[in-house]
Amino acid sequence: MPNPGELKSAIVTGASGTIGRAIIGVLLQNGMRVVAASRSISRLEKIVGQYHPDARDRVVLKETDVRIAEETRQLVEFTLETLGSVDVLVNAAGIYGAIGAARDVAPIEWRRALETNLFGTYHCCYYALRRMVPSGKGRILNIAGGGATGPLEHLSSYAVSKAGVVRLTDTLAQEVGREGIYVNAILPGAVDSAMQDQLLLARDKAGPWYEKIKALRESGSGGISADLTGHLAGVLLFGAGRELNGKLLSARYDRFREWTSSEIELIARTDIFTLRRLDPATLTPLAENGLVLKL
Repeated sequence: MPNPGELKSAIVTGASGTIGRAIIGVLLQNGMRVVAASRSISRLEKIVGQYHPDARDRVVLKETDVRIAEETRQLVEFTLETLGSVDVLVNAAGIYGAIGAARDVAPIEWRRALETNLFGTYHCCYYALRRMVPSGKGRILNIAGGGATGPLEHLSSYAVSKAGVVRLTDTLAQEVGREGIYVNAILPGAVDSAMQDQLLLARDKAGPWYEKIKALRESGSGGISADLTGHLAGVLLFGAGRELNGKLLSARYDRFREWTSSEIELIARTDIFTLRRLDPATLTPLAENGLVLKL
């Protein structure tokens, strides 16, 4: 397992988004250099100063469409040439895609969320792992989301894509964990972002989400702070959680700042914080360890 100081360079996709910005800030606070990738280079240029006071010295911008495998290959090669290694990959590029009841959404529109959220994540993992495995070190953080652990009506393609990201995460974790590369997923919660604006614009097509987001905005809270996701990313990369692999962790609900070393060890060796069918075979070990109550 690499020490935090050995993680020197990172790729962050979706770098112009609220979550991407929050995670890049944490990476820079921990001394890393970052290639910030987004489909819009002009938007990246406008916000790069928001990452960190000295972001312009340690952040390199790269226009990338993660839906296109060749562009993700170029992103990884660009990072190697520019920063010398790919130690961390953060897959934060994501869209809601088609909004509406599944029976009302055209198939060609339904695919859009999967192309960005699932295939885009896979493309980046594929090319990054081909560089990480020979080096014997690396960390991958995938951003999951609503629908990964339960149904999400009127956002079915988004939900399916995020469930796929979670299963990809723990499958890759098993495949490359023995190589010294750990892969985890983060549930950010309902982050106040431009994506929420899409639900408000969709109105009736968004089903119950229109009223929920409207109420959040009217209350002044807006939603969950993306900084929570940034803090959790920091724990997984540089803190006690760097020993975890194949986990699905919630920035909003998990008390990751308080976990003790013994709790981390229990999390690591059981199926807590993973996507599994609930039955006696999966619940009994958790109950025996007291994890359901403690964590």
